[in-house]
Amino acid sequence: MICVPYAPGPGEILVIISGADPKLLFTMLDLPNEMLSSTLKHLTLKDLLSISATCRRLEGITEPLRYSAVKIGSDTAADSFLQEVKIAPQRAQWVKSFTVTIDRKRYAPCLIRILPTFTNLQVLDLVQTSATPEVVGSLGALEFANLRTLRATVKKQTLVVVSGFLRTHPHLTEIVLKMCYEGALLDGLDPSTELLIERINLPKLKAFGGLGTFVCSLVCPDKTVNAVNLYIPYGRDAARTVGWLGAIASIESLSLTLSMDDSDGIPWKALGQLLPGLVELSLEGVSTSWKCSSFVKAS
Repeated sequence: MICVPYAPGPGEILVIISGADPKLLFTMLDLPNEMLSSTLKHLTLKDLLSISATCRRLEGITEPLRYSAVKIGSDTAADSFLQEVKIAPQRAQWVKSFTVTIDRKRYAPCLIRILPTFTNLQVLDLVQTSATPEVVGSLGALEFANLRTLRATVKKQTLVVVSGFLRTHPHLTEIVLKMCYEGALLDGLDPSTELLIERINLPKLKAFGGLGTFVCSLVCPDKTVNAVNLYIPYGRDAARTVGWLGAIASIESLSLTLSMDDSDGIPWKALGQLLPGLVELSLEGVSTSWKCSSFVKAS
């Protein structure tokens, strides 16, 4: 082992190779920016902030990484992020994953203005914004070329907007739509309405969680869906909705939530037609009057 009396400077890590020429020794900063970025992207936000404080070069390399996944979970975080983007607008282009877990109406206008600047966005999570449907409603005018995952809370007044958004993003691989109760859940909405006249083509979809209404409208030509979490509100034709599943994909895993008081309304016949292709099936009732049952097909 070669021992070299050397004290690494700020941001430097001394690499010592047994039996190597001392002249070949190098520090982390001898690596090109691309390699450093590829390595540092695995660090936590806390670690990125620490290493960025060691020198200007590492600060410049880590800054895009610090903004790649943004989660707004408090008023302080929201105010801080909006201010940082205002100071340096290019930071919005570094955001690849954007999650909002606070529900404040006062932030809705700011979020609506800033969403179009996320040109490299891949994951958009607006599930917790149920009190601000205008944020979800603004999606109708947006298009993200790299978006792969959408999670959103849907209200009756935003269903058409979300439907249109899905049609303009055929490259989505994961969709999670959470319903928001407003008295009678999605009262007056029927799968045969104009919302579903135009089928939604999602050839790359692999996982769907959400409304039975949207399942009726999805088309997956290459049948890549491997997991479906479907919620059927009380009064909806469950057998008809479940019947659509076999048409859109070769389902392997199905989780079905039924808003019914007992198990008499479970569309067993429709489910039976899907069982040959199912690896796992779980049924759950919203009411506690009947227990969750599960089925796992033997391999």
